Amino acid sequence: MGTPGFLIAYDRNICYCCSSPEKSMLAKVTSEKARKALFVVPRGTIDALPEIHARVLAAPTEVQSALNLVLFYLFKSDGPTNLKNAQYRIAEPYLKDYEIVLARYLKSRTNGNGRRQYGKAGLIALRKSEYRCEVCKEDDVRLLVLDHANGREDTEAFFVFCANCHQMKSRLFDWTGKKRVKRELGPAMAPPPVTAGPTTVRS
Repeated sequence: MGTPGFLIAYDRNICYCCSSPEKSMLAKVTSEKARKALFVVPRGTIDALPEIHARVLAAPTEVQSALNLVLFYLFKSDGPTNLKNAQYRIAEPYLKDYEIVLARYLKSRTNGNGRRQYGKAGLIALRKSEYRCEVCKEDDVRLLVLDHANGREDTEAFFVFCANCHQMKSRLFDWTGKKRVKRELGPAMAPPPVTAGPTTVRS
């Protein structure tokens, strides 16, 4: 028998153990998938400084400094590498959906509890990927994760994966019981090439 109320904490107003299908967790996730377009960073956003400048100028004067900081933090290749909660909260009402997801995810890794494990190297890796999975190019930012390329002891090398590719990588490398070794993306994840067998030369 399952634990009573196991899923209730997800939303105080919905009991997922006995709610109607319209309010079930599965229905909610399904509806979220339909909103993907709101969570994709458009191509060319990295270092698009004129667009950032225009957005900042369109915001109220008291918000401009914080908004400029958040947008540079997310989208300037050599931008700031930390974001404080106070600055983020000022800018949040003027951010797009994908920017809110990314800022919340990243600031906990450059400023919060995850700083030692990720830091600025994780932020830079996501900027370089243009917020897309390095394997399959999935671009829904809600699905992206930073992965320590060489184990958690190395906090300088990261892959950017979607949830699916991260799971695949974990099955290939992390759940084998074998000691981690340094590796590179691409050949390490691809199956070995098929080679021809030995050729028999007849006299």
